[in-house]
Amino acid sequence: LKNFELGYTIPENIGKKLGFSSLRMYTSGINLFTIDKLKVFDPETASSTGQYYPQSRVINFGLNVKF
Repeated sequence: LKNFELGYTIPENIGKKLGFSSLRMYTSGINLFTIDKLKVFDPETASSTGQYYPQSRVINFGLNVKF
């Protein structure tokens, strides 16, 4: 799973009760996992030997708020 993003925008009527014109929460991830039968080889590596530095897993969380 290379890229994934999940977000939710609070309905406008609830946001106005909380004092926001818009509120969106989200999380995203990069390089979350790889499913393959070869445990030693990364399919995206440029090395033909299968030796590589593992790719970093990145997870972000965030809020977009408009007043």
